[in-house]
Amino acid sequence: MRVRRATEADAAALDELRVEFELEVPAGGAADEQTDRSPAVVYIAEDDEGVVGWIAASQAARQRWHIGAVHVRARARRRGVARALVRACLGDARAHGAQVVSLGVPEIG
Repeated sequence: MRVRRATEADAAALDELRVEFELEVPAGGAADEQTDRSPAVVYIAEDDEGVVGWIAASQAARQRWHIGAVHVRARARRRGVARALVRACLGDARAHGAQVVSLGVPEIG
């Protein structure tokens, strides 16, 4: 598995992942806030079959970042993909002076 910053060439794959995310997370409330933010950084995870996950984060304050969305395709779950995405994002946040990184978790059900 590889984790890297997303580029414009990844737009179609990210659109597919966002659709999957929206199908799993109920519409409205925190879920919409998470996907509507303009992220400062987006990373994707890939395996030999293609893109399997993404994470998006934005700077919420001078020393605080917020991870707004993390999604891993069902076929790649329980393999450390989300952990690798979070670690990449945390590294970027720290490099930009973040002291605190928060994660929004929508209430489901």
